[in-house]
Amino acid sequence: MQSALPLISCYGSFNSLQRSVLIDCLQQAILHLNLLHQRESALEQATVTYDGKSYTCVDYDITQKMVSIHIPLTRLTAALLVLCPSMGITWEEAGVTADILRLSENVLQTVCLCAQTNAGAWRRNGMALANQVYYCKDYRCRTEAFNRDLQFLQTCAAVCDPDQFFVTLYYRMHLHSSTGLKEVTCTTLILVYLLVVCSVRERCFSP
Repeated sequence: MQSALPLISCYGSFNSLQRSVLIDCLQQAILHLNLLHQRESALEQATVTYDGKSYTCVDYDITQKMVSIHIPLTRLTAALLVLCPSMGITWEEAGVTADILRLSENVLQTVCLCAQTNAGAWRRNGMALANQVYYCKDYRCRTEAFNRDLQFLQTCAAVCDPDQFFVTLYYRMHLHSSTGLKEVTCTTLILVYLLVVCSVRERCFSP
């Protein structure tokens, strides 16, 4: 993974040279994310009630289904998205709508996996998963891995309904059903961290 990460950075830098090229590449990346999501359209939906209101969230339990921290297309899209403000590209020009939260499914799975691993929920699975999560957030890979996940979520926070965004993170972190004190504490801290990062960045990341 470490050897492939510079390619994403170079690709993003190259696309930032021309406004039209960046828009075309970003639209193609979002298009392929949509196609990827359509193939996974069988994902179950859940109705979540919070503060007297009902919200629809994807019901995907990473403890029971497949999950991976290797999501290159989503991270490439995030790398292109962060270039939009400097090029004066609006969300409409880039083809970004409030529906982008639906495309963040892989990011949410990865963030939840990291949170659960840090809480010790996957300790009995050996060190293989723990090592993958470690290198995903380690300084050698973080710029083009975990940071890209945060940037994608920051875009969602800037574009989507804030209540829907919060409830989606709240539900996917399983804070509505966690029972272990350590797990609840750890995942709550990570949720607060994500909200602070996304909220602060949102104020200066809305072209």
